[in-house]
Amino acid sequence: MKKQLLVAAMMFSLATAAFAADIAPVLPPAPPPPAPAPVFSWDRSYVGVGIGGAWFDFPSQEFHVTAYFGHNFAVGSRAVVGAEVYATWWTPAATPWRIGAEARVGVLINPRLLAYGAVGVAHYGAGNNYLTLGPGIEFAVSDSLSLDIAYDFERGLNTTATGHRVTASLNWHFGR
Repeated sequence: MKKQLLVAAMMFSLATAAFAADIAPVLPPAPPPPAPAPVFSWDRSYVGVGIGGAWFDFPSQEFHVTAYFGHNFAVGSRAVVGAEVYATWWTPAATPWRIGAEARVGVLINPRLLAYGAVGVAHYGAGNNYLTLGPGIEFAVSDSLSLDIAYDFERGLNTTATGHRVTASLNWHFGR
């Protein structure tokens, strides 16, 4: 009887060891996936500074520095509308300062690249007012900075003068 118990105990221990080998190890839970990168938001205010050049139908070529303040509104997932005001210093110019305002309507080519059209008015000293119209493209370099290149055709509202202006700007977007 002792012999039978010994054989049964040995078989039981072998069977238990075999079952233990089949148990899957307990692993720690997998870490959560990384959070997606934030998408740049055009729906906020910005300030900027730009440099560029202009030429008019009268013999004039000018260099300018411009300061901007504006706000964009996202419309759906691909459209952006906005408005900006600006002040420009010109050299050489009979009237070295100009102020203006523009409305912008654009479409997102991708989340960081905005193509837009702008229309506005500009006022030079001595009562010279101009209608401005032109395209632009703006690229978000980071979550706060964008580069903007714009062209404006200018037509005098109280004069027959016309002109062209090209500006490259660096804009800082604030808020989220």
